[in-house]
Amino acid sequence: MKDLKLRNNFFHNVRSSAVQFIVNQGSGLLLFFLLSRTLLKSEFGELNWTLALYLTIFSILPFGLDQVTVQKIASGKQGKDLPALYLLHVAFTGILLYGLIGLLYLQFPAFFSRHFLLLLLGGGKLLLFLSTPFKQIMAGKERFNLLAGMSIVSNLAKIILVGALSLYGDLQIRQVAFIFIASDALELLASVIIYKYFIKPGSGTAVTFRAYKSLLKECLPQAGVAVFSSALARLDWILIGIFLTMSRLGEYSFAYKVFEMSTLPLLVIAPLLVPLFSRYQSQGNLPAMQAKINLLLRSEFMIACLTALLLNVLWIPVIDALTQGQYGRSNSQTVFLLSLCIPLLYLNNFLWSLHFAAGKQRMILRIFLYTFILNLVLDWVFIPWLQNSGAALAFTLSILFQTVCYSLPLKKQILPGWYSLLLCSISSLIAGWVAISLFSSAWSSLLVSVSLYTLLLAGTKQLRFREWRNTIAGLAFRKQPVGEGGRI
Repeated sequence: MKDLKLRNNFFHNVRSSAVQFIVNQGSGLLLFFLLSRTLLKSEFGELNWTLALYLTIFSILPFGLDQVTVQKIASGKQGKDLPALYLLHVAFTGILLYGLIGLLYLQFPAFFSRHFLLLLLGGGKLLLFLSTPFKQIMAGKERFNLLAGMSIVSNLAKIILVGALSLYGDLQIRQVAFIFIASDALELLASVIIYKYFIKPGSGTAVTFRAYKSLLKECLPQAGVAVFSSALARLDWILIGIFLTMSRLGEYSFAYKVFEMSTLPLLVIAPLLVPLFSRYQSQGNLPAMQAKINLLLRSEFMIACLTALLLNVLWIPVIDALTQGQYGRSNSQTVFLLSLCIPLLYLNNFLWSLHFAAGKQRMILRIFLYTFILNLVLDWVFIPWLQNSGAALAFTLSILFQTVCYSLPLKKQILPGWYSLLLCSISSLIAGWVAISLFSSAWSSLLVSVSLYTLLLAGTKQLRFREWRNTIAGLAFRKQPVGEGGRI
């Protein structure tokens, strides 16, 4: 009965996480389509450049407290003052940042007149940042249904307001900025209400500077990870805006957003791994998972490579039709290079989750530092030379390097199946090349590519139909004593 309850809870979490990401990514992608059709390429690029800067900054400001909070709550090691300390940190650093932006505005008014979105969107992103402690607490408690309710408000409000105003004429960039601010404020309000109603926090918990200092010291390795991972996530956007033009950034950001959307299955499973691995690590049960790791990863590789295949086969006909020829063919090479790292991202996230659950934050920090330096150097070389394709190539090579670094410290018996990754990737490349070379119709290419990909997976024994039920059951990680060799 206990195993059944654990399995049911896992699938309930997967379902809740899937709802959150489907709504967020779907509405985000639809919002991108609407804005790309409404705004000029230069305005679209300016908007995305500003959002990239704030995404990077507000991902750094938690100093690793977000992931450490999830880990502590999931393993049952959090103190009573942890939520209050986290909220205090977010409020202090966020307000300090926006105050600094205000001072820079007074010092450099000409710069902010050209990039006026920095001041406007900064206020909205500050409000959204204040909602993060409530969300991370929900993630640590594995209340993913409540987390989904908190996390979808902003994107839903944006798509409704942008869509409504688009029907009444041309949408102006300043209107878009105010819509973003109002939507972020609404998500903060929803997060506070849901947290207070369902968690029912007690009366104010006293916090001390000593406790805050101790928590920051504990988070120091993860703070470094936050800095380099956040910078890595949007470094290419920022440098394209510096080296090239906002119009080129508009093209790249569109392609990258669709690429991010294509990783939806990964985004569904990723939030579940850290609390899950942390719980099993605290119980000493993690080694029992090794029998299922390759099976789980092989299933993820097949999904990842299928996603990359569909992305390339459908890109030009679908995107050119949706964007009136603006972002399809011009981005085809960029999308191909980005799609090469989709399977690597699945393996990358899985390995990071294992290391983080094992408390190897210092090792993770070093790997992120090396990866950031490599990506910075590659971007600096490739972007002026190859432009948007150079940024995509630099990102893919950096993710490959990072994934190799994560794999090397693992013991041989739990080393993930690089062989399966290679076979699935080659099968996807062959299927896509044959379909695109022989067929001009999008539907014919789609049918042939998927059919050939399935046959190649079966022929290389990556797709084993008899194991499908076991694969799904493996995702539930059924609890077994160490050494029995049964399902986890």
